[in-house]
Amino acid sequence: MTGVASAIRQPAGPFRRALDAVRTDRFWWWILACGAVGLVLRVVWVVYAARVPAGLYDPARYYGIADNIAHGRGYADLFTMRHGVPLPGEPSAYYPPGYPYFLGAIGWLQRVGALPHGLPRVAGCVQALLGSATVVMVGVLGRNVWSRRAGVLAAAMLAIYPNLVMHAAALLSETLFIFLFIGALVALVPAAGRAGPLGRARLVTAGVLFGLSVLVRPVSLAALPVLALAWWLQGRSEGPGVGLRRAGEQVGWLLGCTVLLVAPWTIRNAVRMHAFVPLSTNNGDNLCIGYSPGANGAFGLAPACITKDVAVNGSRAEVRHDHEATHLALKYATADPGRIPWLVTRRFYYLMQRDDDALRAVQSYGAGNFIPAHRAHVLDRVASVSWRIVEVLGGLGVLLLLFRGRRDHLLVALAGLSTLVLPLLTFADARFKVPFVPFLILGAGALLAQLTGSRPDPPEAVDEAEPAVSVAPG
Repeated sequence: MTGVASAIRQPAGPFRRALDAVRTDRFWWWILACGAVGLVLRVVWVVYAARVPAGLYDPARYYGIADNIAHGRGYADLFTMRHGVPLPGEPSAYYPPGYPYFLGAIGWLQRVGALPHGLPRVAGCVQALLGSATVVMVGVLGRNVWSRRAGVLAAAMLAIYPNLVMHAAALLSETLFIFLFIGALVALVPAAGRAGPLGRARLVTAGVLFGLSVLVRPVSLAALPVLALAWWLQGRSEGPGVGLRRAGEQVGWLLGCTVLLVAPWTIRNAVRMHAFVPLSTNNGDNLCIGYSPGANGAFGLAPACITKDVAVNGSRAEVRHDHEATHLALKYATADPGRIPWLVTRRFYYLMQRDDDALRAVQSYGAGNFIPAHRAHVLDRVASVSWRIVEVLGGLGVLLLLFRGRRDHLLVALAGLSTLVLPLLTFADARFKVPFVPFLILGAGALLAQLTGSRPDPPEAVDEAEPAVSVAPG
């Protein structure tokens, strides 16, 4: 009996504690309910809107590359041309590999009979699950940086936000990227701004999720200076030299995991494409579109960016085209540097102009319209009104997080803003700010919680049960 009593008195493990919390804590019931609502809405939309994409826009190219991967041909473009003759696709690295391999893995599971056929609909259902999980994670992040009420409000708004619901059916990387990036932040921001170094388990989890997000969209690399700043500020208040060591060590964990995940792809490119390509070969096009003489801040085919080597002429031509387009972009940018501030403001305008890109994407940007005009108009209006509400409330909420004073508030707000860096440096489209929308919704949740009397939870002490990375002086 003594042994039994002793076992009963023993503290429960982390999994048991988490399970007990879900059973007894109303906060978890609320955000899980939000996640369930988000899942239902997304699945319903996928069943209605998922289609094989038409044309040669991003969804169609992702679909074609994924089909090559699923059939064992590897990451190859849809086709290549040599002396004007179409050839089977050669190895390519035009897009970052994360999303094509995500779709390719689903396609391969379909081929072996583990999943039903129909890549767009099955991939859409997987993305609906990821979107639902993101709703729950945003609720947790809202609780961790502000309060339970803020978390529930943010989860509820994210669950029903039209453009993010519609993105579940689009063969685009936004849903996967947001899931990975938000997941990394949940691991990096403990409950109630808990002070002290992060445990190794959290850093490894965050590092893996962060590294995967880089493989999907390298824009997440812009968050590393933000994280370093926040950790330096936090550690600086705890003692001399602590901030610099903490920032260096914790960013080092994220970078180390990222390098390990990116390295196989870089080696593949060196072997198959005979060039050093860490992630993708579309950077030259993006930069040249952004700085060509006729650039206006938005996407547009730029005659001034036509190079001798065309990407569809094979792997080596793809790499040479990337280098030539990058050289042209630098030439155009340095020839008229006074135009750059104007271009940045125009890019910001195009980013924030609207938020209905998923509605256009599922219809292949006009190449595969199937939604009746009157219904498409109603959906567009709902998306537009929802965006204006979130834009205003979320913008004020992000400012609240920026100037509230707590380090975790600053970290989350700046991490969200970092997702806008790349389009502001190249060219803009409404789609490119989609990863920032969950942060606006998080800010809106914090603002509404503040207005209804919910104050930020005070910081907690470090949980001694979790092993921490020591940065104390030796």
